[in-house]
Amino acid sequence: MYLWRWIVLCLVLGGLLIVACQAKGGEVTVVADGERHAVTVRQVTVGKVLELAGVAVGNLDRVSPDTWELVQPGDTIIVTRGRQEFIEVEEDLPFAREIVRNEALLAGEQRLAQKGEPGRVCITYRVFYADGLETERTEVQREVLQEPMNEIVVVGAQESFASVPITGTVAYISNGNAWVMRETSGSRRPVASSGDLDGRVFALSPDGRHLIFSRSSHTAFNSLWIVTTTVLGESPVPLGLENLLYGEWSPDGQLFAYSTAEPTGGRPGWKANNDLWLASLPMQGGVIQIESETWALEGRSVLAPSSEGAFSWWGTNYAWSPDGKYIAYARPDQIGVVDVRLKLPIRLVEFPEYNTYSDWVWTSDLSWSPDGRFIVCTVHKPASHDIADEDSSIFDVEIVAVDRSVHARLVRDAGMWAGARWSPLVNGSDSSIAYGLARQPHESDHSRYDLFLMDRDGSNPQLLYPLPGEVGLVAPPQIAWSPTGHQILLVHGGNLFLLDIDFGLTKQLTGDGGASLLRWQG
Repeated sequence: MYLWRWIVLCLVLGGLLIVACQAKGGEVTVVADGERHAVTVRQVTVGKVLELAGVAVGNLDRVSPDTWELVQPGDTIIVTRGRQEFIEVEEDLPFAREIVRNEALLAGEQRLAQKGEPGRVCITYRVFYADGLETERTEVQREVLQEPMNEIVVVGAQESFASVPITGTVAYISNGNAWVMRETSGSRRPVASSGDLDGRVFALSPDGRHLIFSRSSHTAFNSLWIVTTTVLGESPVPLGLENLLYGEWSPDGQLFAYSTAEPTGGRPGWKANNDLWLASLPMQGGVIQIESETWALEGRSVLAPSSEGAFSWWGTNYAWSPDGKYIAYARPDQIGVVDVRLKLPIRLVEFPEYNTYSDWVWTSDLSWSPDGRFIVCTVHKPASHDIADEDSSIFDVEIVAVDRSVHARLVRDAGMWAGARWSPLVNGSDSSIAYGLARQPHESDHSRYDLFLMDRDGSNPQLLYPLPGEVGLVAPPQIAWSPTGHQILLVHGGNLFLLDIDFGLTKQLTGDGGASLLRWQG
């Protein structure tokens, strides 16, 4: 009993002592701006102590303890003055090293094709100072003043592939360069080694003697050039045209059709004019005369520029008919022909445009029958269930007659990059159609494809390449028929493969892994 009384008495006396001390107050030290301030206070916050000491605190200053905490006698409050500034610093932008495999060099051989040059970048930093000393530096903006120029090293990739006979001339793009083969695959050689072919225009003349191609340009998004494929070491010559999305020789090799665009900032880099021009090539004795480096093509208008239709900014695909009377066209929502003589477009097929929800647009490939009566193409079809037409993933291979007498489906759900190609008509035999078939037809934009062959009416489909279980072709498949109609050249894994239709044999022709586009003429 006495013990509990003693405990209660002690607690009461302790509380009175604390109250007495709090009432009396105590001294708190404030350290700021290199000075010490002593402030006698009772139980208050740090912020109140600073106010009593006459120490102002800015938005960038730091206080320890925080301003909302209570202080006790004997505590020390430290104020650290903060300051920030933005500074610009120019620095080198390192260049990358590109390795390009080239079959013109022996395996293991290396050559420096382009010396690397660093770029320049201006970096804006936010720098924070605490009591005059830098304690933090944060990047807030980066502006490239000059892009670096990558170092390009060419590495030999020459492999001992067996040389096979080639009918006519093959031209293809590999690592941004133009190559040709004549008579045999072992004769392949580069005819344009600038490394900047963009593939927008890559047209081999019907006799295989000249190649017109587009190159990336600093003043435009591309420029047009021509080179003779039959003369060893001849340099390409500019044609005086820029900003082209399409180019193709006429079947007789005397005219060149092309379509243009306007350069723009951002992707894809152009706004299509959807126009069509024809230019005459200077001929003498049936041979094109490349006069000088100042030679320029001059075209006459067939179709005036137009911005009508869905996704018109992307552009139009074209394909010249074998008889030269028509040029077929494909836009995101229609396929038709242009009467070259009358300069009159004729719409043949309409369909809903496909919305990619990206900066590219789907348009159909076009291929003419040897007699010039029919076009085989890919058509976007509406879905049968509750999906908006523009979101449908159905793409069929169809055939349409120029006179509209025939319009039929040949392959259902082939995929957007089916790229059907009609074979040449040789020795009166009936023609066939090669086409790609998507392995995932409802994801056909990035699906792998198998190469099939069918009769012109869509019957008797048969797998040509690759063998079952092997890796399919990358979309869009790149194929070309031989002038004889008995072989197909294709790109697989960046290399060229030759398929013999009659015997079912496949031979690899190149091994540098850079092939991306090809043409084959007789």
